[in-house]
Amino acid sequence: MYNSEPTVVKFIDADEKYEVPFAAYEIINEKGEVIEEDFTDETGVVELSALEKGSYFIKAKVAGYAETIRKVSVGILATKTVKIALQ
Repeated sequence: MYNSEPTVVKFIDADEKYEVPFAAYEIINEKGEVIEEDFTDETGVVELSALEKGSYFIKAKVAGYAETIRKVSVGILATKTVKIALQ
């Protein structure tokens, strides 16, 4: 079953707290398989709406920042907005 209400992921600079636009990211399922690769929009946001309910890892790969991995839950009882702070 797919998530009917999207989980919003925002990529932000950890020090300055501003959004990081066009950040490259991967969505990885619990089996360790990359199921999506894309870029955030001009405001540093991606909406996870086409995913089945469950847990995933978001890997951010942005020039000038350390690679960051964050676990997110999609679906029932999931956080609707997730911020990923890039160092």
